[in-house]
Amino acid sequence: LSQEDFVSSATCKSCHPGEYHSWHSSFHRTMTQPATRENVRGDFHDIELTKFGHTCRLTQRSDEYWVEMTDPLWFGQESRSRPANPPRIKTRIVMVTGSHHLQTYWIRRPSDPSAYLRPDDGALLQLPWVWLIEEQRWVATEDSFLSPPISNPENLVPWNTSCNMCHSVGTQPHLESTRYNSQTADLGIACEACHGPGAAHVRANQSPLARY
Repeated sequence: LSQEDFVSSATCKSCHPGEYHSWHSSFHRTMTQPATRENVRGDFHDIELTKFGHTCRLTQRSDEYWVEMTDPLWFGQESRSRPANPPRIKTRIVMVTGSHHLQTYWIRRPSDPSAYLRPDDGALLQLPWVWLIEEQRWVATEDSFLSPPISNPENLVPWNTSCNMCHSVGTQPHLESTRYNSQTADLGIACEACHGPGAAHVRANQSPLARY
């Protein structure tokens, strides 16, 4: 499938308003969203969180959400070859996943060419903490899912090649050499996640006579 096969849920609205509005009020729509004041549920008011001896500092700047943390790539290096003092980064939260039970957050590493190991390559990496919505508190990411014990305290699997498959529609990672140029038809679990790409359906029903 190509990006042109998808039309996005907004296109479905004109012919299927009831179904669209039912979906729009669901947790499926809010599964994956941009990190805006309307969508972010976690507490970012000068919060410090520490695990494995590493501290994350969460702040809010107007409508932006920021984190200062150990560079996630440091954890992925062999201990004998990585710096003794972990490099730290300051970067924005750009996207959120979840809006019902918990919410997790995604960052892009700074675009500074002098950044540790490599600059921003388009990968979305997970903040190592998640916000429990009902309990109104932060917990370590690895404590929020049933999984085997971990030896690496940071999850370096990018959203572009993992979570997108269930939590968005028609996302294509587009890993070009060493950089992601990802594109998506719809964030969240939208109409075409279940009904399939809609471009052919739209073309077949453009005529009012055909719809009748």
